[in-house]
Amino acid sequence: MVFLTVLKCILAAGAAYYVLASVTPPPPPPPAGPPVPPPGGQPPYMPGGPRPVPSMGAPPNATTMLILAIVGIVCCAPCGLIAFIMARNALKDYPNDGTTKAAYWIGLVAIILWILGVLIGMMVLGMASSATGGGSNF
Repeated sequence: MVFLTVLKCILAAGAAYYVLASVTPPPPPPPAGPPVPPPGGQPPYMPGGPRPVPSMGAPPNATTMLILAIVGIVCCAPCGLIAFIMARNALKDYPNDGTTKAAYWIGLVAIILWILGVLIGMMVLGMASSATGGGSNF
C-alpha cells in the first residue's frame, strides 16, 4: 500500500515537471559582442583577460611553512618549531596572508603538544622508576 502511494507521488511529480518544462519559454540569447565599459571607469572583468594584481602577495615559502607545520603536528615536532619561527618572521612582512597565519598557529599547537608530550613522558618514566624501586640494579 505504501509502495503504491510513493509510486503515485513520483509519477505525479514527473508529470508536473513535464508540463512545466514544456510551458516555460526558452531563455533569451546572450548579447553579441564584448560589454561596453562605463564612461570614465575601469573596464569590466573579461574571462581569460588580465586579472588585477593584489597589493601584497604571499611570501614565497608560505606553502613550505604550512607543510612543515602540519608535519610538526602529525609526526615530527621539531618541524612545527621551524614552521612557527619561519611564519613569525614572515608575518612581519606579510601580515594579511592566511597561509602564513595558519602555519603560525599550527606550528604553535605543534610546539605546545611537543612540550606536553615531553612532560607526560617524564612523568611516566618517573612513575615507572619509583614503582620498580627508584634505581638501577647494578
